[in-house]
Amino acid sequence: MTLIKKSKILILLLLVFISCKNLDSNKEKTDEKKPLPKNILNKKTDNYTIVADTIVYGVILKNSNPEDYWTEECLRNIDRKKITDIIFKAIYEGRITAYDYFENTAFTIDEIKNIEKKNKFNRDRFAQIQFNEEWLIDEINLKMEKRVTSIILGYELYDKKNKVKAYSAAFKIYLNK
Repeated sequence: MTLIKKSKILILLLLVFISCKNLDSNKEKTDEKKPLPKNILNKKTDNYTIVADTIVYGVILKNSNPEDYWTEECLRNIDRKKITDIIFKAIYEGRITAYDYFENTAFTIDEIKNIEKKNKFNRDRFAQIQFNEEWLIDEINLKMEKRVTSIILGYELYDKKNKVKAYSAAFKIYLNK
């Protein structure tokens, strides 16, 4: 098996592990319509029903293999620097809070600054984003909306040959609170 295939399998397993870790097995499921939060999008009505309260998936933001032309093509319009700069600016301005992924405890702004100073940390290494979403459907107008509830920024981890071997969660940000 090639190193690329092994890396992709490892990444997939890591994503499955990470995404399943925080599922709350005691959460009560219901078919009852829930009111849509006011901050989701303009012109929404009470017609929306949550059809999935937790969808988790990761998106690669940086192609680690320059010979992978398909991934390069898919990522051609992503501005990773802008995404990370916006998130860090919001953290430093106190508009959002970064949380430790594993402990779900809030980082202080000084802790985030210290994380940025570490040798292994570099904003350019952010190469993956994991989305946690709610999916809603308007049964009357047959429209579907997705509401991102949180994101996790993942940075690259390298092997001894300086090849990407996996991604590690840096921190979690809750959105639409």
